[in-house]
Amino acid sequence: MRIDYGEILFVGPCNFKCFYCLGHEMHESTKCNTLDIHFQEWPNFGKWLYKLRNNSVQTIYLSSTNSEPLLYKYLSELIDFLQDVGFKVGIRTNASKDLLVYDKCKEEISLSLQSLNPNTFEKITGVPLTFDFLKNLNQLTNPNVRVSIVVNRYNKTEIFDMLHQLKSFNLRYVQLRQCYKYYDDADIQLDIDAFNDVVSKLKSFPVKGNFNESIIYDVDGLPVSVWETVFKKESISSSNYWTNGVITDNNLLVEGYEDERK
Repeated sequence: MRIDYGEILFVGPCNFKCFYCLGHEMHESTKCNTLDIHFQEWPNFGKWLYKLRNNSVQTIYLSSTNSEPLLYKYLSELIDFLQDVGFKVGIRTNASKDLLVYDKCKEEISLSLQSLNPNTFEKITGVPLTFDFLKNLNQLTNPNVRVSIVVNRYNKTEIFDMLHQLKSFNLRYVQLRQCYKYYDDADIQLDIDAFNDVVSKLKSFPVKGNFNESIIYDVDGLPVSVWETVFKKESISSSNYWTNGVITDNNLLVEGYEDERK
């Protein structure tokens, strides 16, 4: 069995309420709160780590489908534990909390950026903008940092301004993504059109290369990856552990979780 990396998905509330959040698609069993439970008490956690070891997996990413890793009470201890037992740890976070915790990670740090404009940010996340994304980004010392932006109906006119501001940071790359949203929404076409419009404008920039299923453009020296196959993820394979004890090997997280739950 091929596994490229492991992913820990924290189950619990989030401090954002993004309208496109994957958590909207998840079963009610992911609405419980495990953010105060020590990882030594997580069900099936040891079993999952053993599985990764048996498949020579070296990297674990800390992530979520409906929460935020930085809200986990024992995050710093968990990072130390995983790295002490030989895993390289990366994190995918909304960058709203103390960056000193996840700067400890030896693998890629991925920061989600919704908007730098307070009005747009609140439309997307449902909460006020209370932190300075660029200031937080500037605190990081890890050289392996990417910024991920979900292009949507609200931030579509701000994308190139955000890219311009990100150029001053030593980022590995910026990733532009589609909305990951299946449930019925009469306005979803607005998000599809927004993404396609941004991609059409990017095509005026030179192609820098390819990464997995993504084309990378050189936007005035900034590598910008366009992930048009967000619903496939065919070129990589992960084993996924939810902190409520569910384990799946399906790269499509909602589908995999539902299959395992049933």
